[in-house]
Amino acid sequence: SDVYKRQENDSSLMQITMQATYHSIEFAENIFGKGEGGVIIERIIKHGLNSDEEVRKKTMMCLAEIIRCYYDSVDKYMAPISELTSKIIKEDDDEEVATLAIEVWCTVCEGEIEIYKRKNGEGCMNYIKDNKESLIQLVLWCISCSQIDEDDEIAHWNRSTASGCCLSLMAQILGDDIIQPVIEFAEGKISNPTEWRDKYLGLLALGAILEGPTKEKLNEILGPAMQAIIGLFTDESRKVRETVAWFFSKIAQNQAEIIGNETVFPTLY
Repeated sequence: SDVYKRQENDSSLMQITMQATYHSIEFAENIFGKGEGGVIIERIIKHGLNSDEEVRKKTMMCLAEIIRCYYDSVDKYMAPISELTSKIIKEDDDEEVATLAIEVWCTVCEGEIEIYKRKNGEGCMNYIKDNKESLIQLVLWCISCSQIDEDDEIAHWNRSTASGCCLSLMAQILGDDIIQPVIEFAEGKISNPTEWRDKYLGLLALGAILEGPTKEKLNEILGPAMQAIIGLFTDESRKVRETVAWFFSKIAQNQAEIIGNETVFPTLY
């Protein structure tokens, strides 16, 4: 329509339109329930690469909200949603837009975790499992892009920290399938003897996957590396030492058997 075309050419109008769309999604059950939500999703996706960053932000917010409310209705559109969010995560100059794109996948994860908990997986569309290779590599790439300063007392919410959260959620869905690529990433980072940032990021990635995989597989993979990781308690970087402590607290919380043996436990105190 002419009105819609005018909106497309006016950034302020598009911002208002996308904001209104976001707030109306929760109340569009009849539309999505009848399978008529496609037009809405297509128009939202169309604005994902809008030149106005506020429009792009609201686009990502709308996609996450649609997935949260109407998970069963987005199957036909997951391929273009995946293509759009991946491009934004990798290329968008606005950190908040990229972070919101990662949160779209966090929302997918949360929905699928809930389905497994409540329905034992019945009705799950398995978007995470079907895209696991590309998603794992994407979030690990984002984690490696972290711009954290060694003196930062708190972690800022950005595409790197959001990716760490997404990795943790993915681990709860993928289980043992997530271990090998993350271990390879972490080994490459932690083995760098001079760069504190690499060791920090490697430990973060390892800590993110401790809930989800089986104890047997994690023990098989992590067990031989425990002494090397314990050695990082004496690293010259305060940030690395803090992260090692966090890592072992996560193990104690989720996989205590890995450290509760006569080889590892005595060296921790």
